[in-house]
Amino acid sequence: MLGPVEVAVGPGVFVPRPETEILLEWALGEPGGVVVDLCTGTGALALAIAHARPSAVVHAVEVDPGALSWTRRNLAGSRVALHEADVTAPGVLADLEHTVDVVVCNPPYVPEGLAVPPEVDADPHGAVFAGADGLAVIRPVAALAHRLLRPGGAVGIEHDDSHPAAVREVLAAAGFTEVTTLPDLTGRPRVATGRRA
Repeated sequence: MLGPVEVAVGPGVFVPRPETEILLEWALGEPGGVVVDLCTGTGALALAIAHARPSAVVHAVEVDPGALSWTRRNLAGSRVALHEADVTAPGVLADLEHTVDVVVCNPPYVPEGLAVPPEVDADPHGAVFAGADGLAVIRPVAALAHRLLRPGGAVGIEHDDSHPAAVREVLAAAGFTEVTTLPDLTGRPRVATGRRA
């Protein structure tokens, strides 16, 4: 469950966590009618945004075959547009460049080898871990978000609480301004945001 939205989950897909509510709340506070959810997994974030903003055009992007079966199931009958694409691939979503108001992303972000809570053991490895520093997906996502966003548009990326400064640096290096970190409900740094100049 994310916000008022319930989704089906099972083997092969990351189970949404309460921490993602912070990303949802932030996104709903941003103006604009075109939203892209990168690394959508179950589709919960995209569905929650579409539910809260009936006039918004919401796109969701997922590449993992195990997750996609759940994504398709959860998005069936919704007005969320599903793109089966790799967010790290060059030229992905080229038709949306410079038209998007808000990009959200809850990517794999845990550094390889970092201890995780027992409940995370059931999640697919590729949905949790992202290279030695945990930024292997966040780096290309930041560049993609910059390409997708119109001037003044905003990006929000959930990240591990062990590397808020590194994620802020990635966003700044990608060309974002007003880069900041939002805490989760326990006060840990959880979401980095930035604005396209």
